[in-house]
Amino acid sequence: MQLRYLRPTIMGSAFRSLPICVCSLVLARCAAHEASPPGAPPAAPSAPSSARPGGPPELVGIAQSLSQRWLDGLGARGLVLALHPSAPADGFTHCDRSDMQPCNPLPATQFEYEPPDNPAVRIFLSFAAPIALGSSLQELHAKGPRMDLNRVPTPGLEVRGWDIFPQTRESPFDRGIEITAYDGRRIALKVRTSFYSLCGQRRDCHPPADAPMPPECFFEIVRDIPLDLSVNAPISVP
Repeated sequence: MQLRYLRPTIMGSAFRSLPICVCSLVLARCAAHEASPPGAPPAAPSAPSSARPGGPPELVGIAQSLSQRWLDGLGARGLVLALHPSAPADGFTHCDRSDMQPCNPLPATQFEYEPPDNPAVRIFLSFAAPIALGSSLQELHAKGPRMDLNRVPTPGLEVRGWDIFPQTRESPFDRGIEITAYDGRRIALKVRTSFYSLCGQRRDCHPPADAPMPPECFFEIVRDIPLDLSVNAPISVP
């Protein structure tokens, strides 16, 4: 079940704004994925930020201008990322179903990739059926791999006080995922998809729950952004 279009309000921890942001509410995630207390502002996915001058409402224009400039410089291939950690703790860890939020339907098997030394990355990989240490590539693809790009890096895009993050049209998604290697200890994937838009939310804006987000606190640049992602990481298969 996916909620793709939200009104411009804070709805629990699943904030995105339409027409400002077109987003998806993913029901199958680890409990830690949505850890904001009731009524608290959401923790929007982002890349690290650095100092930029400005203030409301001018700041939103600065953030949007810098983001537009970054998009213009990506080139025809779009956002190209290679994530190749070596330490087991930096790879895909299995999500215990008992730790997930009480939402249905839940995937049979889900893994979370959130390197402790890279807060700009949080990716979920799920399968419709359990996988085994000895599963073949054909068996893995037959079990319907899906991905949720909760956070991905945006190298070179840094704006003080803002969380800026690309949005896929739907999340999780199952198209454009190719598993190229798997030995029960590591998994390699190629992901070819595109983002629908680039959204920004100012961190110091804290409207009450279900209240409209002030216009100086967010922006969206609607634009097709190709993604060329390769991941080669450890995986902990139960």
